[in-house]
Amino acid sequence: DYVAREIYEGKDNGGEGLVVSEAARRIREICEGLDIYAYIAPPDLWSRTKDSGKSLAALFGEEGVRLTKAPGGRVSGWMQLRERLRPARTEDGSVRPRLRVFSGCVNLIRTLPALCHDPARPDDVALRPHELTHAADALRYFAAACPRSAAPASKPPPRCDFSFQKPRPYPSGYGE
Repeated sequence: DYVAREIYEGKDNGGEGLVVSEAARRIREICEGLDIYAYIAPPDLWSRTKDSGKSLAALFGEEGVRLTKAPGGRVSGWMQLRERLRPARTEDGSVRPRLRVFSGCVNLIRTLPALCHDPARPDDVALRPHELTHAADALRYFAAACPRSAAPASKPPPRCDFSFQKPRPYPSGYGE
């Protein structure tokens, strides 16, 4: 898996912020020419807004970006992400993470290593400072929505051959 591009333009990220139509346009621009399987988004985008009575997910859909709802479990998403970042042996024998991030994803590269564990929930990530969580949360949504099994062990477990043992004539093994 690869993280090749990012959009990082929210108000709390130092940008001006984007309304849904602008965000959808930016998504379409950055993904032009790519074969996109799904646009994964957090579950809160399916809540209806007071202004229109529509959800933000519906508004994105009207703008040509059909969203897929990510599962809501934070901890399971982080566990899936850790599994992808764990080094594994590849077919050519090299060892590398199963998820690689392109150098153009400067905000993900900057913020992911800066995250801290939540002191109350060690398997979760702290929500403060909030600015650090956006790119990592987007990656967590992907990992949760597209889970993978654990990487296979580098060596198969040893096999035990007990065929040398003779069957016992009585179930207890001691005779009757």
